[in-house]
Amino acid sequence: MRLATRVASLLAVVALAGPARAERIQLAVMDLEARNVEPLLIDSVSESVVGALRELRVFKVISRAEIRQMLSLDKERALISSRCSESSCLAEVGSALGARYLVVGTVSGIDRTKGPFTVKLQLFDMKKAEVAAEQIRGDQKTARDAVAAGATLALEVVRPILDKEQGFFELVSRESAAKVSIDGRLVGLTPFPVQKLGWGPHRVVVEKEGFIAWAKDVQIERNQATTETVTLIPSPDFVSSYRSRNRAMRLGAYLTTALAVVGLGAAAGLQLGPVNSTYSKFEPLQRAFSSGSSRAAMSSACSDAASLLRASGDSARADQVAADPTGACYSYAKELSTQGSTYLLAARGSLAAGVVAGALAGYLWSAGDDPDRYQAFTGSGEVAPEPAGAPKASLVPAVGGAMATVSFSF
Repeated sequence: MRLATRVASLLAVVALAGPARAERIQLAVMDLEARNVEPLLIDSVSESVVGALRELRVFKVISRAEIRQMLSLDKERALISSRCSESSCLAEVGSALGARYLVVGTVSGIDRTKGPFTVKLQLFDMKKAEVAAEQIRGDQKTARDAVAAGATLALEVVRPILDKEQGFFELVSRESAAKVSIDGRLVGLTPFPVQKLGWGPHRVVVEKEGFIAWAKDVQIERNQATTETVTLIPSPDFVSSYRSRNRAMRLGAYLTTALAVVGLGAAAGLQLGPVNSTYSKFEPLQRAFSSGSSRAAMSSACSDAASLLRASGDSARADQVAADPTGACYSYAKELSTQGSTYLLAARGSLAAGVVAGALAGYLWSAGDDPDRYQAFTGSGEVAPEPAGAPKASLVPAVGGAMATVSFSF
């Protein structure tokens, strides 16, 4: 009678153990073959393999120990033998158990009671009827080393399955430029883009200088997104240094912002006040004293200038300007030109100072940060609870300012 016929009764027995969740892959672990080693070591390594695979929370693992609990020992020996290593035999066993994959292997030694031992595991693909992966670990000096090697090899031999069935991983952290390592490999910096990872557990470590490293075993489900929000806890020295540095930058930002406002305000005030006023008085005289102007044009311009002087209360100067176009009036025009240049120079200096202060203020606001950002860590060292509905990740806003541009025509 073929083996598949003899193991058909196992289907009903396995069903009694409870239906596998739809998202879990059926995987059967055959008892490992002993080659010059004690039976107790075989049992220990087999249990180590089964335990490691179950901790993945990916497979519905069926072990020989479970079948042994349901069937008599004689029937078990008849149905499943450790000598079943041919592909056709393994295919029949796996088919009867409803498993897509089988894990088989051997434990061999030079001496029955002491090492070194060699552990070998194979992953058998039922659908393709072939060995999908193989892992060997030799030179295990003690039985304990061999048991540990069984767990390690179990995770390595099923890696092709896990890598093929992928999920999505998102890591959210308010700290930028923190190093993100997955399974011991540096994969990027925060802000961290969504990554595709193989199904199963992954060791995620987030590190940044001055902060306590964050580490967690993250379970990735196939075709699903897993999000982890990471809060890095700063050291007391980092918090103190951060607060001092950013308080200085924040103070500098306030001062330079004030200087920018004063400088731009002064530039605008000078331009709209003395510069424009002086220019409006000087422009007619400038046209009148230009080459080719008639004496009548000069007298008219000087008369208008005198009227402005009288309106301002300077009657004596007004009479001089009106009476002597080529003398007192010309001197007054030169005086206006000198005043206008002085006011214009002051306005341009104020503008330059305001622009420089504004640029420096913009840098300080953007480069600096809230000095009390880590205030929650200065007391008990624990993170202050977030209010209800608060987002998991928060961005620190960079306060900026508008830059004003003033043009001059004088």
